[in-house]
Amino acid sequence: MQCPEGRYHVDTEFCALEIDPHEEGDDWVRGEVIATGFANRAMPLLRYRTGDVATLRKRAGCRCGRSRPTIEELDGRIEDYVVTPDGRRVGRMDHVFKDALLVKEAQILQSSTDAILVRIAPRPGYGPDAQLRIEREFRARLGREIEIHFETVDAIPRQANGKFRAVISTLAGGQLRGAADHAMSQSDWPSE
Repeated sequence: MQCPEGRYHVDTEFCALEIDPHEEGDDWVRGEVIATGFANRAMPLLRYRTGDVATLRKRAGCRCGRSRPTIEELDGRIEDYVVTPDGRRVGRMDHVFKDALLVKEAQILQSSTDAILVRIAPRPGYGPDAQLRIEREFRARLGREIEIHFETVDAIPRQANGKFRAVISTLAGGQLRGAADHAMSQSDWPSE
């Protein structure tokens, strides 16, 4: 819940919230949100991995007077970074497809800093013009040095939870989580 100070407090009467740490500082921890809800007695979700990344303040307290833990940042879905040839780590790549109405689903795979593979599950009408617009969006974010390969697929492969990852990287600098957490190994990727 959000208080008058604009901070987000964990409502500990209705849920237990944990963070699976990806990064940690003295008074904060950033990682995947794991939640146990107390309100649904018919079908409780115990230690549910939400797939969202957040930063939790370790020390409770706020000017509003509440002493519950606070969420400093809610980053959204877990996804890896794209690493450019010059070493930049670029996140939130889902924005590339924001206006791509002819794309049903898309996924970015990266196994080298030189190139990415973009899997696209198209809607009817998708063609070279739509792909060119998407490539321009990538270039605006990633630059001209990285190669962009496209692959048309019927659907993006799902993980055990029924969802797919928008960006999967096998590069150490691109992974938000360990390589063992990825839904597929590099050997499962199509050859470029």
